[in-house]
Amino acid sequence: MRILIAEDDLSSRLTLVGVLRKSGHEVIEAKDGIEALAVLHQENAPRMVILDWMMPIMSGLEVLQRLRGQAHHPHCYILLLTAKTEKNDIIQGLNAGADDYLPKPFDTGELLSRINVGKRMLDMQDSLAEKISALRKSEKKHRLLLEKTSDLICSCSLNGQFEYVNSSFSQEVGMRESEIIGKRVQEVFPPEAAEKFAACQGHVLRTGQEHRIELSLNPVDHEKCYLTSITPVTNDQGALLSTLCSSKEITERKRLELFREMGREILQLLNESLPLKESLARMIELLKLRTSFDAIGIRLQAAIPVLPLEAPA
Repeated sequence: MRILIAEDDLSSRLTLVGVLRKSGHEVIEAKDGIEALAVLHQENAPRMVILDWMMPIMSGLEVLQRLRGQAHHPHCYILLLTAKTEKNDIIQGLNAGADDYLPKPFDTGELLSRINVGKRMLDMQDSLAEKISALRKSEKKHRLLLEKTSDLICSCSLNGQFEYVNSSFSQEVGMRESEIIGKRVQEVFPPEAAEKFAACQGHVLRTGQEHRIELSLNPVDHEKCYLTSITPVTNDQGALLSTLCSSKEITERKRLELFREMGREILQLLNESLPLKESLARMIELLKLRTSFDAIGIRLQAAIPVLPLEAPA
């Protein structure tokens, strides 16, 4: 491990260098605080520092304060070496940013043990930093996928407030993301959809099981239909945290189902061998009942009065 020793006393510095090199460490030397800071601002600077408190030009305490005051500077583990053994002095050094301290004259075994503790701490920090970086990359990847999908994705708190919505969701409900976050379902969805959604979410929260419903979420185009899945989100202990909602448009599927059902009903009418006028009248009612498009029905209705009641002999 690379270790910086900042010690103005030559005898103490040589002793430290000898002990650490004998233990297999790479050692960089500095005879005062100015040199120590210069080394620590270099690229690939040592992350373990043995820092003497009392040094000329710049004391170890000043070095500590400058380093810890630079938020961008990579964290290094600092062992403060001092002849000050009063409790208040130790507190002052630790408050200034020292990770540990070692009184002079030091014991070789204690010095190496404290360095090993520092190494374990740095290794733990590196491991944690790697995990955080991996989580951030994963989060970024998943967020990108959520933003690219045409499905409407949202997350709701346990009291029904929106915590996250993707761009497809914002576009469908006609509101910006910033306008949606924090609002309740009743403030975003059309009334009928809001009532169905709230009831479904309540069922999910009570049972802890995923549930699906069909909703019309567009405030203008009420013909658009979505199959919405509401899934509970829990922590490792199984406690509910929120709900995740995914809505896939099924308008075309519903329209095809409607046409198939209309086809079956029309065939049934034709099989009843009714007079033509009555058959047409019932077909018109069927079209009005099943669709919102009356153009065909209006034309048929206009033609009925001129149709003969019975076919000519």
